[in-house]
Amino acid sequence: MPMGANQFKSALLERQFQRFHFIGIGGVGMRALAKMILQLGFEVSGSDVSPCDEVTGWANRGLITLYDNHKAKHAQGASCVIYSSAIKALNPEYQFARNQNIPVFHRSEMIAWMGEYFKVIAVSGTHGKTSTTAMVAHILRQAGLAPSYCIGAGLNGEILAEVGAGEWLVLEADESDQSFLKYKTTIALVTNVNYDHMENYQNSKDLYEQCFSDFLNHSSHVAIFNHIVGKMPEKMTELKNLQLIDSSNTQIINWSQNGQWLKATCVMQGETFDINMQIAGIHMLYNAFLAIECAVHVGITREESARLLAAFQGTDRRFQIHMIHNRPVVSDYGHHPEEIKATIHAARGVWPNKKLHLIFQAHRYSRLRYHFDAFIDVLSAVDQLVLVPVYGAGESEDMQYNISYLMQCLDSKAPIYLCSLQKIDDYLAKQGENDVVILQGAGNIGYILERAMHASRL
Repeated sequence: MPMGANQFKSALLERQFQRFHFIGIGGVGMRALAKMILQLGFEVSGSDVSPCDEVTGWANRGLITLYDNHKAKHAQGASCVIYSSAIKALNPEYQFARNQNIPVFHRSEMIAWMGEYFKVIAVSGTHGKTSTTAMVAHILRQAGLAPSYCIGAGLNGEILAEVGAGEWLVLEADESDQSFLKYKTTIALVTNVNYDHMENYQNSKDLYEQCFSDFLNHSSHVAIFNHIVGKMPEKMTELKNLQLIDSSNTQIINWSQNGQWLKATCVMQGETFDINMQIAGIHMLYNAFLAIECAVHVGITREESARLLAAFQGTDRRFQIHMIHNRPVVSDYGHHPEEIKATIHAARGVWPNKKLHLIFQAHRYSRLRYHFDAFIDVLSAVDQLVLVPVYGAGESEDMQYNISYLMQCLDSKAPIYLCSLQKIDDYLAKQGENDVVILQGAGNIGYILERAMHASRL
């Protein structure tokens, strides 16, 4: 086991931690940390009302103890309880742990503790942080540095998390709940700063920008901001150790989308190199710039990083292409107007002559309200819009900004409304060879894909 991981394990053992209980173990961030704790050799249990296939598989193989409900007794006997921001204070397992003085950690607190024993690369940003983090981990892994990494996404159904033998820990740093401010980093990366999760920032753009500035300012070695597109908050201009990727030092000489292959000739800091990735969308090229520049500070040349990215396979639900009924269906997690715009642009590049159908599940009423006009603009850009009920993510229905109002404002686009996700199966089955369907959203729309793929094979 690597020195960093050994030291972290020793610290956990000093606290006499043996069994870790995860409340909501099926969430991608929780699942990633649980996998790392398992690899460190500890006992793991967890509860989730909708456990994913991967976690269920762990339980079936005897790797963890899994409960499909939330009861106080599940936390009994645990030496440490871990929860996420999705878990409310009234959760019976959380309350039991507090009442019994069992050590309780927010997921980000445990990761921050782990980071004390590594050199940490943390990636944040409103959009693109998952893909960029995965690129950084891929480059370091392919270069033989054996990093540890903890990413809030999977690949082919397996969560992207690993305890490696190297000195680097690569983290996806979540800005949604300000937990990214807990990490002490060696290298901090920000993909962009747009506005999202504003309910957790007092609806203040100033606070949102200040938190990103603070995140970059925590870096001990270098902080890199991707300023190729979008604006840079003025607060960042005076940060220590700040390095910008912008048009003065980074240029795209030419680029093309040949089917699923993105090919480009680029210049960074005076160095010219080619990038070939089996992934769609120029926004992925911007993500690659940040990963490549990060790797320079680890000791990997830009040209070598670009070469290694040819084997990068992306992550689940980030413009992930599946064949259903012999027709392409794209599954994409994007839930912000800018992310949806990037997905549509990428799809146009891959299939320029096909009819584009977007099945959109809005995620959170608060987001729909805050970005309503932008949603109207971007959803008007597809050939056929299909809407399904909003995924509230625990929020009560907004009596004004809801699916009915969205349908009304998009009336000129003649959107189709499917009253349940189950109707998507039938919709997919009716598409012809000139159609491409995108399943867009961060809610449970992604789970429809597995059933549709199974049905198409019957």
